[in-house]
Amino acid sequence: MYLDGYAAAVLDVYKADRDRRVGGVQGTIANPGNPPATRSHLANIFLLTRLNGDGTLQLSGWPAFCTARPTLARVDVFSGPAMSFRREVLAEFKFDEALAVYYVGDDFELAYRVSRDYQLFQTPGAQVMHYSSPPQGREGERRRARMNVVNHHYLSRKLLGDDWKVRVAWAWSEFGILLLALLWWLTGRGSGRLMGTIEGQWDLLRGRAAAPPTEADNITERSEES
Repeated sequence: MYLDGYAAAVLDVYKADRDRRVGGVQGTIANPGNPPATRSHLANIFLLTRLNGDGTLQLSGWPAFCTARPTLARVDVFSGPAMSFRREVLAEFKFDEALAVYYVGDDFELAYRVSRDYQLFQTPGAQVMHYSSPPQGREGERRRARMNVVNHHYLSRKLLGDDWKVRVAWAWSEFGILLLALLWWLTGRGSGRLMGTIEGQWDLLRGRAAAPPTEADNITERSEES
């Protein structure tokens, strides 16, 4: 839900850009949530997605979304609920359709590519309330976890390359993902996340991670499961 003045605050940033170097503007999520302390600590340690960052892409391939700031902040990544781009930027940069089966990282992936050629900003004047969608229509926990692993590998290589530092940071964060899934299972919240994470990492070992799974792959997998 966009609060009063959201559109005007975003447009003000674009209007002030006489050289048209600003490629995108995002608002500030007014209710970023309060994840468990353990989850936040592990995210910081293992370079997982963070909500208390400076708007950059970590070496692991996961974003550190910009926390609320009192003034306009330059960022490299956006989160989906609050982002906007100039029309000509979207004519030049397209969403990666390899991520179309399940959208893990499509928002920050596009924003990061745009940030290599244009300036991106987060403005405190545009406030949005973000509420998670209900689970209907979404993939199950196990399939989401599997796709999360596969997409992470794909995005890391695509955006950051394949040198040894990126590989080490990516592997470290994958260990963190596995640890979180294990804790999820040990605390009685089901085995779906753990099983999906293991399956995704097994996909990588088998060389099935040149790109995220296609819809045809998913149809085949669902038929085999049934």
